[in-house]
Amino acid sequence: MNILNCIWENLPELGVKIIEQLHIVTSAVGIALLIGIPFGLIAARRPLLRRWIIGAANVLQTIPGLALLVFLLPFFGIGAKPAIITLAIYAILPIATNTVLGITQVTQANLEAADALGLTSWQRLWLVELPLARPTMIAGIRIATTISMGMATLAAFIGAGGLGDFINRGLALNDTGLLLLGAIPAAILALLLDSLIHRIEVRMQTYRGTQKSQSYVLVGLLALFLVFPLMVTSGRLIVANHHGPVIRIGSGNFTEQILLSELMAQLIEKHTTLKVQRKFNLGAAAILIDAIRHDEIDLYAAYTGTAYINTLHQSYTDMSRNKLYQFVKNEYQNRFHITWLAPMGFNDTQAVVVREDFAKRYHLHTMSDLVALAPRLVIGTHSDFIRRYDGLPGLEKKYGMHFKAIKELEPTLMYEAIRRKDVDVILAFSTDGRIPVYHLVVLEDDKKLFPPYDGAPIIRSAVLQAYPELAPALEKLAQMLSDQTIQQLNYQVDLKKRSPARVAREFLRSKQLV
Repeated sequence: MNILNCIWENLPELGVKIIEQLHIVTSAVGIALLIGIPFGLIAARRPLLRRWIIGAANVLQTIPGLALLVFLLPFFGIGAKPAIITLAIYAILPIATNTVLGITQVTQANLEAADALGLTSWQRLWLVELPLARPTMIAGIRIATTISMGMATLAAFIGAGGLGDFINRGLALNDTGLLLLGAIPAAILALLLDSLIHRIEVRMQTYRGTQKSQSYVLVGLLALFLVFPLMVTSGRLIVANHHGPVIRIGSGNFTEQILLSELMAQLIEKHTTLKVQRKFNLGAAAILIDAIRHDEIDLYAAYTGTAYINTLHQSYTDMSRNKLYQFVKNEYQNRFHITWLAPMGFNDTQAVVVREDFAKRYHLHTMSDLVALAPRLVIGTHSDFIRRYDGLPGLEKKYGMHFKAIKELEPTLMYEAIRRKDVDVILAFSTDGRIPVYHLVVLEDDKKLFPPYDGAPIIRSAVLQAYPELAPALEKLAQMLSDQTIQQLNYQVDLKKRSPARVAREFLRSKQLV
């Protein structure tokens, strides 16, 4: 029943995500066609060049898709551009390879017959070689399209949208319904596109019954993969102009980040005339700060400790929450022209967490108590904290804590792993709603490794100057969320499987803010 409720709640968004998915895939395959077919035709004529072209394409195929997406981020920012370029790179190989294969399989007898008729090289290509190579080339296009549709779900990790948004959200929230809502339509779209390409091929093959007409199959497919992206882009521009200014809100890829961003989005929608674009599940803090600095998003909920250590690269020494906030606020304004608004009231500090029964058995109260046991234990942690000083490096340096093994896990999976005893310790978030429900214990940070992590909205100063009404709308959350309150909201999403949008709306209503 939870799965059905989840699908029903998100059904209105499904159409938008399908269009975004198709836009990414058709754009990528269209670019791959424009590059892959000419390169394939050139390579078919020159064996030496063929080895270089196919070899280079094969090398690019060995690069993991997510790694290539992240590599392109500094050059193209978050959004559809790096996703389309990545998918195009992967789609070029089957298109170029099948073009070479199709052209080189044309028999010598057919070529000699064309020459005997006095055809030019261009006429021979158009009237003889392309029609005969067409089935093999179409097979390459179908393979490229299917691969692109599957890989396009990765695009959500960098804010490109598409059905991967549901999958990302499902992973972040441990929600099977969202996973299915993203995966099943993606599979159906892959099958439908494959069938559509096949039907175009069959219809064009029988058109007028001439060899020449069969070459128009490739032209028709090229039009399919170029016209649709242009239509979507034009439609977006028309809608954007119609709706006026849009505020883009980003979030990380865990429950609390999505909740905070949803709270801010709903307050802006209620108390201003501005429209909101939600760019959620963008990944680690480093991606978010790069996105806001490069004008890819306008605001998100940041944490003072993360900003102090991870972005400003400061060495933490014990200081008050207010002093740390003021330092971060001033530095962000001076360095990045980003404004920190008032803190929301909670401190989501990092926490070393163990099971309650484990803590009782070994009399664990502080993090120092764990040092002697650590070499026999397995710790689970989010990838963000593998190299951050306020993560494993800090535990090793300040506490001398070395674990037997480290398991890199998504935030949701960390809690499941410790509950199932797959790991002994996790580096977690202190305001997570699963801590009390799963009978986990937060060990005291007796050596003050972790700084305060006050959550607060941060916004590009230029946006705040252009739309000053944003500040009073967002500062309605100032000191509104205690540690217990945000933990309860997280619990509603993570354990009760309720949508972040609904949980945020009910909280705002309870405070008479919407």
